[in-house]
Amino acid sequence: MRSTGMALGGAAAAAGFGLLMWCGITTALLQLRPGGATALSLIQGPGLLLGVLLAAGGSVATRRTRPWRERSRLLGLGAILMAAALAVSLHVGLALRAPNAVGVAGVVLLLLAFGAIAAASVVPDRAAPRVRPLQAPIQLLFAMATGLGLLYLLMEQRLGAAGDGRLMLTTLLGLGAVLAVCHVIDGRPGAARHRPVRASRRGTRVPALLVAGPMLALLLSAWLPAMVSLAFATLTLLAAALLDRTTAEHAAA
Repeated sequence: MRSTGMALGGAAAAAGFGLLMWCGITTALLQLRPGGATALSLIQGPGLLLGVLLAAGGSVATRRTRPWRERSRLLGLGAILMAAALAVSLHVGLALRAPNAVGVAGVVLLLLAFGAIAAASVVPDRAAPRVRPLQAPIQLLFAMATGLGLLYLLMEQRLGAAGDGRLMLTTLLGLGAVLAVCHVIDGRPGAARHRPVRASRRGTRVPALLVAGPMLALLLSAWLPAMVSLAFATLTLLAAALLDRTTAEHAAA
């Protein structure tokens, strides 16, 4: 139960920081487009709020079972504070009066959220040394994929996909496929010999879920509403992230 709760908190925090990363990217890019402030007010505000809630809630849940690594804690706190400040600035219309400042804030948010995920992935615990060669890129890709899925859901709910639902699903499938390849490489014989047999078998479910979920959602998108297909693909990516972390926690235990 303890390892499962820690895995759930870690997956939620990673998805939140991933969403904040994408919010930072799109905030900076939308400043370069005419009328970008309108899209900011419709999508970025809810996206920043959801990202802060997931990142903060998941981090608190993780901290109850294992203290945060110092660098990750500081970077994560900085990302959460920057996201909150950016959300307030968008709410009061700062994007119209000082678009350059908002664009810079988006870039800073991107760097802080990216750094928080990277620091949590790279620095191993002394009690449980890292044996996964691709742990850092896998966790970064999980954060990007799940965060992008959440952003797509917000875009569909707030603006409507306008025929781009299949493109969104194709993007999620591409990220899932890259993650699956990373898992296959990470589980090569040279790396797998350090893992328990049960953990190695459970790990094979993650690549299958990463590809099968978004692919099935893409195939069914011709008959299902875009919101339903995107929700299904995003949930499968979140489930794969949780299963990956649960497997790693059980292996460490």
